[in-house]
Amino acid sequence: MMGMCILAAIVCLISREEKTDLSVWPKKLDGAATAIILLSVLMIAFTAVCFTNGAHGVWLLLYGSLVTPLFEELLFRGHIYAIQERIHHNPYHVVAINAMLFAVWHLGYIVYPLLCGEWMALNKLVVGLLYGLVLASIRCWTKSTLCCVLTHGALNSFLG
Repeated sequence: MMGMCILAAIVCLISREEKTDLSVWPKKLDGAATAIILLSVLMIAFTAVCFTNGAHGVWLLLYGSLVTPLFEELLFRGHIYAIQERIHHNPYHVVAINAMLFAVWHLGYIVYPLLCGEWMALNKLVVGLLYGLVLASIRCWTKSTLCCVLTHGALNSFLG
């Protein structure tokens, strides 16, 4: 967990050095951004893992629903998304490429299971692509990385 926090800080430092806007906070808190934030916070707060696994469940929730999404979203929907926007002026291209990069990132989560013969681990690529499409679309729609962090956390808390 500490490693992910350090990586998130490194992404912030690199973005600051390169003058890349991570767009964490919504520029304006319109209805869509407000709804996404409230729904995501409620989903994370009331996830079953908090109530069924005791302290271990709370640690799992912190790691899977807050720390990991914070790092991954600062990296993909913050830093990489901003760079892609400068290169590709078509938002559909940015969303599609960002989602594909996010899916490729999830290869790191499945190498060991695949080496052990667990071919169902390949579903992580599909899930990564679908998550990536949803989250990059939210980033495009709301212009906010915070909405992506919270949505990613809510999805992780319920879909694991």
